[in-house]
Amino acid sequence: MDIATVGDVMIKDVVTVEAGVSVQEAARKMVNNKIGSVIVVKDGVPVGIITKLDIVTRAVKKGDVTMPVEDIMSSPILTIDKDKDLVEAGEMMNRMDVKRLLIMEGNRAAGIISMSDIIKKTSIYVSEFSKSFEKLDGVLSRL
Repeated sequence: MDIATVGDVMIKDVVTVEAGVSVQEAARKMVNNKIGSVIVVKDGVPVGIITKLDIVTRAVKKGDVTMPVEDIMSSPILTIDKDKDLVEAGEMMNRMDVKRLLIMEGNRAAGIISMSDIIKKTSIYVSEFSKSFEKLDGVLSRL
């Protein structure tokens, strides 16, 4: 069984905000799209990421959701090639202590992958392995 690649699992509709928009506007965009983060861009080029946690710990805590997202974004954003396998993506996330990676094609964001995307996909592998093991166990018990 081949391990899926980042490109197989990535979310292709990357939601972005311009660096100068307010934290409040970014939060509204997250709520409207039912997502936990948005990519921050300048002139269409990704320069950072802002998450719900960033909003709470960096803006709400200060009492200012009108500040621009570039003031609280995490930057630079970590990227990975879409041909890399999920194991490598997960290892990179663990090593760098992040929950999301951006997939780039040139200067354009082609997709995003999160740790939860990887967990969902790899849980399918665990289930398939378990079923195969049960079949093997049944065959061996008849010998």
